[in-house]
Amino acid sequence: MRGLDYYNHTIFELKGAGDKLGAGSTLVAGGRYNGMVEELGGPATPAIGFAAGLERLVIASEVAALRGAGAVFIAPLGKNAAPHALVLARELRRAGIACEADTRGGSLKNMLGRADKLGSALAVILGDDEIAANAVQVKDLAAQTQERIARDRVVEYVAARLAASTPALDGAT
Repeated sequence: MRGLDYYNHTIFELKGAGDKLGAGSTLVAGGRYNGMVEELGGPATPAIGFAAGLERLVIASEVAALRGAGAVFIAPLGKNAAPHALVLARELRRAGIACEADTRGGSLKNMLGRADKLGSALAVILGDDEIAANAVQVKDLAAQTQERIARDRVVEYVAARLAASTPALDGAT
């Protein structure tokens, strides 16, 4: 373990998922290193620290991963759409729906290309016209169909569409 030379008193290491990670099954490690600040020229300062391997935590996780970064891609069009897209993204995430809100701008064609690269199932199109009408367009990227949905029904509608198109998880990897 790197850094044992400056740790003192308490040292910890949390291991797990040896079947998935093999010999390198440490997830989080750390401890106290009270003398380190002083060795670097500072005052004697008690300290603690730790490191966690994000990739290792993800691999060890029992949570099923989604295909792609976001099941839903939010495409804001127009000058005023980006803040509305971010609010919608927060609502979807709170409902447990993975999504990506692309606020870089560009044409609808470019945004739908990005959604395809991410492996998104649905694209929510939110432009100035939709904002004025308190609605969004929801495009099924596989079926190439599109529906206008009232803004206050988007989360419910998207959740139902995703549930209908996603096979139930049965514990298989």
